[in-house]
Amino acid sequence: MNLLPMYEGIPFSPQTFLANNVGAGDTVIAVDDISFFPDAPNFATISWNGDAETVRYSAKTATELSGCTRGVEGIPRSWPVGAFVARNFTAEDYEAMRENIAAIPLAVEKDFVPLAQDKNNVRVLRGVTGKYLDVNGTGILKISLPTTWTGGNMAIKAAGYEYHASKHGAWELLLGGYANAIAGNWERPSAVLTGRAKLFDRARFGHDGQKCCILLGDQNTAWAYPHIVIDRVSLNTPETPHEGWDVSIIPDESGITNIAETPVRWVATDDGVWYDMTLLNGATAGTASAHTLQYRKIGNVVYLSGLVNPNTMANIHIATLPAGYRPARFFKSTTVADATDRSWDRIISANPDGTIVIAGGVHPVQFYIDCSFIAA
Repeated sequence: MNLLPMYEGIPFSPQTFLANNVGAGDTVIAVDDISFFPDAPNFATISWNGDAETVRYSAKTATELSGCTRGVEGIPRSWPVGAFVARNFTAEDYEAMRENIAAIPLAVEKDFVPLAQDKNNVRVLRGVTGKYLDVNGTGILKISLPTTWTGGNMAIKAAGYEYHASKHGAWELLLGGYANAIAGNWERPSAVLTGRAKLFDRARFGHDGQKCCILLGDQNTAWAYPHIVIDRVSLNTPETPHEGWDVSIIPDESGITNIAETPVRWVATDDGVWYDMTLLNGATAGTASAHTLQYRKIGNVVYLSGLVNPNTMANIHIATLPAGYRPARFFKSTTVADATDRSWDRIISANPDGTIVIAGGVHPVQFYIDCSFIAA
């Protein structure tokens, strides 16, 4: 951790005076009372007639500040004997304090936090790494681990935000696997993605020739200025460091070996927002525009609602639900025909592959759809 130096202050910032004239290029400054200045290195501010200059001294004697860097604040100038000089609080002090405070939470989170050391020495790394990727295009998201095969299992929690127009929003990802050091491969990998859009549907655990890595998506996966944080890693190999993790977008899988692939399970979290469905095979929206066929998800329940005209009396595949909104098993419900004759009503089914089908009937009128089911 690289923090900026922060120098000691002195209560009440007492003022003393220059004991001699000081030229603009002088690096030794004689003062009337050296006790007003903390040990070196430190700052001293000279002022006279509305002008001021802060210097940094690297040593002090019984009467002088020496090894001075001039113009730390202000410009180097000549000062007369008797000009004021003191250890004041400076803008340099404030900036060092502000930047160090901003850096400390991540540095603290990166420390090893031992959990249940008496149970196989399980450990947790927090605040491992974070990165904004200035990418607006396609490619594979690569998470690079800091080591090769560790011989241990691990769970990795990542989070981020994706700006892409069709799949924007915040997301979280939980990855897991066993890095078998003897066989040199990954075993039993898993990936669960939570968010309003399914950013990718493939996760591959592999090795890039130097270190283990995890690949998300493929070379056609679209990204728009994502930011990503590897927030937490739990593992039972304490020698795995918290430094050296990295995130990048790569064009392809060249050089990646020992790949173990797992599908990404997506848990949609769109807070009940309604989305329009694209109608297929000649089906059209009902005459009332407010009743366009839509879908939404609240918790694990998917809702369908709208007015559709299949424009045929035969069975028709009218739409397809996206992954994350599909039923775990074959689902049927009744549509209500926009007519007084209930014999015109037809059956609608939603299938695990996402297809929505209206069964054949006696008249091609428009139908009201209003049903719900449990998502897979």
